[in-house]
Amino acid sequence: MADWDADDFEPEVTTAPAVAVVSDKWDGEDEDDDVKDAWDAESEEEKVVKVKKKKTLAQKIAEKEEAAEQARLERIAQEEANSELNTPEGKLAEKLRLQKIAEENDLKLAKEMMGLGNEGGGVIDSMNPQTAEQFEDMSKAVLEK
Repeated sequence: MADWDADDFEPEVTTAPAVAVVSDKWDGEDEDDDVKDAWDAESEEEKVVKVKKKKTLAQKIAEKEEAAEQARLERIAQEEANSELNTPEGKLAEKLRLQKIAEENDLKLAKEMMGLGNEGGGVIDSMNPQTAEQFEDMSKAVLEK
């Protein structure tokens, strides 16, 4: 054993192994550089550019006028509907319509609570088999459910 505290101590020189190549990739990662990911592949495909047909000034003006006319007609129709609702007859008709909707919803909710509103349900409950064939039909319905 060498005395490392001595003044004339020199460590034994060993030959260093070959220096590894420093890389920023993991082992085997550089093997598949040519493989394209899905997002890479799409960006390099040829993209077809649709060329918009240029419209003449008269066509553009006609389209704007048509859009303005359509907006004006919609606004007039909405004003007529609002003015109709402001009349006593209109108010009564709207009230009756809302009342009918509320009654239909209440009836639907009541049927659902009592188990009467199940569409397709209650088929087995309503069966009253008398013959062997009817019993077989009932057993098939029970198995399907």
